[in-house]
Amino acid sequence: MDPRDQERLRDVMTQVRASYRSSLVNNGCGTASRQASRGLSAAAALDHLFVSPDALRFVEDLTATSINAADELMRNIEQIRDFLVKSRPLDREFHRSDTAFRSLTQTLEKWGFAPAL
Repeated sequence: MDPRDQERLRDVMTQVRASYRSSLVNNGCGTASRQASRGLSAAAALDHLFVSPDALRFVEDLTATSINAADELMRNIEQIRDFLVKSRPLDREFHRSDTAFRSLTQTLEKWGFAPAL
């Protein structure tokens, strides 16, 4: 995917928003469980960070402003792509390195997520 293709980005964001909406409602028990367990461990906090009503709000805001924020969003997508292409697998990094975990959480915070770890 070309991260600079604004039409495709708009389509993807619309699909992501629809997916979040339906999955949070259709899996209400899972949503409640993630919400309740988010403070129990770092893994539960990350799970909640990416699959929660807060994540849906973030996606909805991002979708609504994607036209205005497209350049920044595309730069972030390119950073993620470059990181994944150049680095070792994430699961190995997290098992061996607190530095990689801190880097990820700092980047997520910079992008507007506030992980409760």
